[in-house]
Amino acid sequence: MKGIILNYSPEENKGVISGEDNNSYTFSTANWTEQAPPTVGDDVEFNVGIGNTVTEVSYGLLRKNYASTVPKSQPLVEGNVTTEWQLEENYNMFDWFKKCLRNYVNFGGRARRKEYWYFYLVVTMIYIVAAIIDFILDTDGILISIVGVAIFLPMLAVSVRRLHDINRSGWWYLVSIVPIIGGLIVLFWTCTDTYPHTNQWGAPARRVT
Repeated sequence: MKGIILNYSPEENKGVISGEDNNSYTFSTANWTEQAPPTVGDDVEFNVGIGNTVTEVSYGLLRKNYASTVPKSQPLVEGNVTTEWQLEENYNMFDWFKKCLRNYVNFGGRARRKEYWYFYLVVTMIYIVAAIIDFILDTDGILISIVGVAIFLPMLAVSVRRLHDINRSGWWYLVSIVPIIGGLIVLFWTCTDTYPHTNQWGAPARRVT
């Protein structure tokens, strides 16, 4: 079965996978078949045994394809930097936007400031274009409403992951419903730097020096 790693704790030697069947599966380090350690957001393939227990986990096709392009002399993990972080060093704002779309309803894991704010920037640009088209076609905001519905879940998901990255529960996002003050508090949190340690939602979303 295919899935995505939602969180992984090296201290506890276990993690959680979101399967393509929308169920969550717990795995341990003993089930991991790769040399490089698991990373939150990894595309993986896994086998499920009796009682929905994971018996074997390995990289999915996307990660395997990347690994095959790395020179043999270059390790997949260098110190505290994983291949996912290495890839993200070259991301532009549209790459960050696509990453959020790939995690459309992923409310687990962590999201760094770049991921959150570049997604927010591209969404703002889309809203502006939709508003202009609505004005030109005189469609009474139909297009911008469609965009709002389509973008609601990934925007909420990345906001929750951003709070996870500063070591706060995603439920704190409910503070944003408080007029003015709530919005300012959430704004401050989304601008806060990454919590530099592994927490219940996984490893830091970026390299912390």
